[in-house]
Amino acid sequence: PAQSPPVASPPEQTPQESDKAEAAPASLSPPTAPAAAVAPLTPAASATAVSALRFGGEGGKTRIVFDANAALTYRTDLDNTENLLVIELPGTSWSAPAQGRAPTTSAIESWSAQTDGQGGTRLVIILKKPVVLAYQATLKPESDTPHHRLVIDLTVKP
Repeated sequence: PAQSPPVASPPEQTPQESDKAEAAPASLSPPTAPAAAVAPLTPAASATAVSALRFGGEGGKTRIVFDANAALTYRTDLDNTENLLVIELPGTSWSAPAQGRAPTTSAIESWSAQTDGQGGTRLVIILKKPVVLAYQATLKPESDTPHHRLVIDLTVKP
């Protein structure tokens, strides 16, 4: 599987599709409703914490959005043979729901967050079909949202 190096917050980057637009959950703009409530994965042990995970999608595209209180450092590991996407968030605690199923319009079947045993979080995403990591960016808070965000767009492989 391909593994990307750690990525830190780049200077002001904006996704091609507007991240500000309020839209129905099927759009590529991040949906506004958080996933179903589940007990927090870990107590807020680190200075950086994910507070919400959202999915959106239409057609063969899926957007994953993490809301956090500080800039996120992350690594992705995509394995299309096993239909898995693993997102490592070193030094990041998790107060969002710990597991769930994604909307039926997405390329994601389900997901679960786990501690990595070193003060960070590992998000394991089970995919419905092979995908490509089409876009990745960390975004700073803006006037319409107080959160730092990590945005990952997936497209279904042809």
